[in-house]
Amino acid sequence: MSDPNSEDGKRATPSLVVDALFPVAVDTLYSYRVPRDLALAPGDFVSAPLGARVATGVVWAAREGDGGNLKSITARRDWPALKPAMRDFIDWVARWTLSPRGMVLRMATRGPRPPRRRRRNSPSRRAASRRCG
Repeated sequence: MSDPNSEDGKRATPSLVVDALFPVAVDTLYSYRVPRDLALAPGDFVSAPLGARVATGVVWAAREGDGGNLKSITARRDWPALKPAMRDFIDWVARWTLSPRGMVLRMATRGPRPPRRRRRNSPSRRAASRRCG
């Protein structure tokens, strides 16, 4: 009798499914299938399809599962993982402030904006400034 989980007598490795949180205004985790050649753990930053684009998110949970018709994680980002204490803090802030977890993640992971480049006065801006005073 053959084992349905085996191929030529070798035991097949179970598939991995991850729930990822993205820095968007929703409180929903999205489930994705993990390619077999990719090792992921909670806290890892990943790229994955989100709607019509590929977005960066954070693995919030991982579990064994079939993955069926789920979309696949595109890549693991080579960034330091979000520590469990920070993920717990993001969950707590979202609950306490009644904010979507995705927006709290956005605030927690966003770096400072680069300084704005100052535009030179174009002829149209100079003309407008002359009219105003």
